[in-house]
Amino acid sequence: MFLRNRWYAAAQSESLGTKPMGLQLLNEQIVIFRKEDGSVVALEDRCVHRQAPLSRGEVVGDLLQCAYHGLCFDSSGICVRVPSQKHIPPDARVRHYPAIERHGLIFIWMGLTEEQDTEPLFKFPWDEGDDWHETHIHLHTHFSYLLLIDNLLDLSHLAYLHKSTIGIDAVADEARQKTERTGERIRVSRWMEDIDQAPTHIELSGYTGKVDRWQFIEFCPPGYFWIQTGSAIAGTGSANAQGKDLLIKRNSVHMIVPETDKTTNYFYTTVHKTGSLSEEREQIFKDRMAHTFQEDVELLEHLSRQSRPESPMIDLAADAGALQARRILDEVISAQANHQRPD
Repeated sequence: MFLRNRWYAAAQSESLGTKPMGLQLLNEQIVIFRKEDGSVVALEDRCVHRQAPLSRGEVVGDLLQCAYHGLCFDSSGICVRVPSQKHIPPDARVRHYPAIERHGLIFIWMGLTEEQDTEPLFKFPWDEGDDWHETHIHLHTHFSYLLLIDNLLDLSHLAYLHKSTIGIDAVADEARQKTERTGERIRVSRWMEDIDQAPTHIELSGYTGKVDRWQFIEFCPPGYFWIQTGSAIAGTGSANAQGKDLLIKRNSVHMIVPETDKTTNYFYTTVHKTGSLSEEREQIFKDRMAHTFQEDVELLEHLSRQSRPESPMIDLAADAGALQARRILDEVISAQANHQRPD
């Protein structure tokens, strides 16, 4: 069901303090905690004694102590202390998951082996700390991650579901679309010329005239999306516009992370140059985007509850990217079928 030999976004960095935190990823219970040097450790969330969740315990130095009988585990998952006895059973260990912290997020390797270097971490399209201000949004949802993949690769829905923020009719009616596949990646390019501004874009730019608008969406398994969006004064070069002619330009990464087969975590990170937006306008943007995402979530949760597999569905031309992405996921998941999980 899931692509395993990849890095997954598991949590926002700011959500992990001095206490351990439990989470679920690909149907597995995981606990994360910080060592004294601030680095992140990820382990299977169960004690080897009576399977109490280690996330209910506490961090003692660089060790994680179980809340039930006090067994302590090091960062590799090995039990190094049993308070009630000197001898430690040799098989007293839990699974260790490699973890990396980047771009304000904690990533965990969910591979069938510990050979995490075989698949590099998804490369964000901007350099960390290079005069970028990052904005983060996280939503927990009750539907399959596949529905969000469909949603993000067909942005024609903005015209109708998000008409109060970033959508207008022309996003669907006037768009020219191109879908390309390169290896495991899908790129959907959409251009709209000489159209009205969307409400949120007017709020951010103050411009009410006609614009050229673009949306470039690139999908990378297991669920990363690099989305470039923007608008420029009509006839001034579209995505190549410069200076005052360029009204909106956003780079963002959307991360679609299966928690279970029926629940999904949605992480979103976007950037702007430090100081390029006032605090007021940045808050407007974050509020409007959070509202937009919530509209997606509410509709997709409704679809998930009302889904009837026996009822026929049709595909449209705008679905080309989503259909290709699903095909890629089927291919890579099938390719890993011969691997076995480690003990």
